[in-house]
Amino acid sequence: MALKFSLAEMQATLDNSVRQTAKYSDAINTLDAKIKELSEALKTSEVGIYEALVSKYNENRQTLFDAREYMTNFCNKLNSKMLELDETSTAVKNSFN
Repeated sequence: MALKFSLAEMQATLDNSVRQTAKYSDAINTLDAKIKELSEALKTSEVGIYEALVSKYNENRQTLFDAREYMTNFCNKLNSKMLELDETSTAVKNSFN
């Protein structure tokens, strides 16, 4: 299956991807802040609920960062390919002038 995209469609995809990456990054920051806030409500010496939550979160936290890095790399690669396509198309047009 061949995929065909115009530069405008690629730009729209890039813009959307950048927005989603920013939202994802904000969500990670919000999650970190909420977990810290929970320390006041859940931290007790008897139960250990907060400590268990933080431990589980910390075990999986790198996965969140890895996903954000993957999204950022996708945006960078798409942008690079758009620039390359635009430069190539300009060069082709100029060769006929």
